[in-house]
Amino acid sequence: VNGSLSGGICYPSKRTIVHNNKTIAQLDRMHYAILAIAPGHHVLRTKHGPKVEFDTVVGETYYVMGGDKVIFPVCVTTIKKLSKDEADRLIANMKPQQAK
Repeated sequence: VNGSLSGGICYPSKRTIVHNNKTIAQLDRMHYAILAIAPGHHVLRTKHGPKVEFDTVVGETYYVMGGDKVIFPVCVTTIKKLSKDEADRLIANMKPQQAK
């Protein structure tokens, strides 16, 4: 999920999500992607920002959001794990990212 947390846009370009030093998604603002990730420990990060760590197991679904938050006068990039309810509320207002 790639969205603005505050309503302000810091960087209107694509948000790059990296896993094990490999780009796994490039999301436009207000878009989401569904990605398959193997079971185990994972570290996802934005290309030039923070990271989120979590462990996955077979059969479970995990939701992660990356975005920007304006804390005047600074723009802060965030990435965090979400609950299904939080993700469902955000995804309802987003579009799926088309594969290129």
